[in-house]
Amino acid sequence: MSPPRTRRPRWALPLSRRTRLALRVLAGLALGIALLFALRLVLVVTLWGPAAERPIQGWMTPRYVVRSYDLPPEAVAEVLGIEPGSAAGQSIESLARAQDRPLIDVLRALDALRAAQAPQQ
Repeated sequence: MSPPRTRRPRWALPLSRRTRLALRVLAGLALGIALLFALRLVLVVTLWGPAAERPIQGWMTPRYVVRSYDLPPEAVAEVLGIEPGSAAGQSIESLARAQDRPLIDVLRALDALRAAQAPQQ
């Protein structure tokens, strides 16, 4: 004796085997993409540490240094030998090159300013 057949709800349409397979593949793809974005989010959150832990580098602009390291704009401009707000979009490296100053000296001066401005603990 075979088990009793369950009735399909009226709203459920009969789907062919090919349609069910396509739906499963699409659901798997959607799940894979969602997991990929979740992994990306976890990596960004964990690897995107505070900027204060990173050293100042030549590609950074004065505005980036001021905002990321919470330094006074006037002090950064003084170290770089420019007027505050006058180097819009220029990197520290290009400013040092324009003044014929070694980049390493400029970076050391900015690091010294950062150390002087750091809250004492």
